[in-house]
Amino acid sequence: MGQSERLNILQVITPRRFAGAERVCAHLAHGLTARGHRVHVVAPPRLPAFQEYVKSLGVPFVALDISGKLNPRAARLLAGLARDLGADLLHSHLSSAGFHTVRAARRAGVPAVVHVHAMSRMLWYRGADLILACTKGVARHVRSSGLVEAPVQVVYNGLLADEFERVRPAEEVRAELGLPGGAPVIGVVGSLTRRKGHVYLLRALAELVDDWPELTCLLLGAGPLRGALSRAAARLGLADRVRFLGYREDRLDFIQVCDLVALPSIGIEGFGLCLIEAAMFGIPSVASRLPGVDEAVLDGETGLLAPPRDAQALAGALARLLSNEEERLALGKRARRRVRTEFTVEAMTRGVEEAYRRVMARRAGRGKAAGGDSADETEADGRS
Repeated sequence: MGQSERLNILQVITPRRFAGAERVCAHLAHGLTARGHRVHVVAPPRLPAFQEYVKSLGVPFVALDISGKLNPRAARLLAGLARDLGADLLHSHLSSAGFHTVRAARRAGVPAVVHVHAMSRMLWYRGADLILACTKGVARHVRSSGLVEAPVQVVYNGLLADEFERVRPAEEVRAELGLPGGAPVIGVVGSLTRRKGHVYLLRALAELVDDWPELTCLLLGAGPLRGALSRAAARLGLADRVRFLGYREDRLDFIQVCDLVALPSIGIEGFGLCLIEAAMFGIPSVASRLPGVDEAVLDGETGLLAPPRDAQALAGALARLLSNEEERLALGKRARRRVRTEFTVEAMTRGVEEAYRRVMARRAGRGKAAGGDSADETEADGRS
């Protein structure tokens, strides 16, 4: 967008935890600000760490009580803020924010762009002017629902390269964890919930420890299955091999010491931000073959994919890369090269700017010239 097309944008999100979608929202706000747009991140005041992260990126944060889909005041509060700040459009992340944003935008007389980060129920996004999907798999899910009529544009998530240069020295992290020199390390980043499939990873690890007796698995994340997973690890003889590190804002420090990163999800996923975070360090991943995940990891090119709920197949993929350093390093090198071109904040911001251009043109009655009446899937960088 040119100088005259700089916009006043509200990025709206209703997080329950500080995870992937929240980081994407903050990164996008930072990227848009760097390109001259006026951006505010709007969210409920319940996650101080998220607020501070947004502010650390130089983006204003507005705390607003918009949590909960049944919140009767949310749309009115958000519309009032949009009018007070002179917003040109509202851009939501996550389903509750999408639900309120569509109604608030209608009240304020501005477009609503909704960002779908997973295989969500599309009921909450009806009435949006344009839908952004984080992967082609999510875009297919959006269209197959039959519940939305808005155009869909694919924009891949982007990472801030600077954050990967501020990690602690790997030797310091390994020493903190007491990892023996040369001991293989597998990392998993995700909430400890059923859909993340940790139990299948534990079963896979049990098949590997005889061949790799010093193998260590780092579980980064918190959740309701912490106790159950700890007991499962003990039953499988893995009590000394699995480290429960909890939620860590410094997760990148620990990802960098891994030889492999695993994502054994069994349910809806959509993408898997940790997979491209690992790739930034040149670390390949072994993940479940799920829509969206198969775009973050290209099977046999930047990592390996295994069928969900199949511990033996997962163990086989992990063993293949643990036993073949040459292949592991080659996959990691290709993963890093790909993520540094396709999954950057700059690429994501360009794609989102194209989405804004599209929706503003449609609002101005120039949809045909801008391609805004087409619901055809577009590529991650916004090019049709």
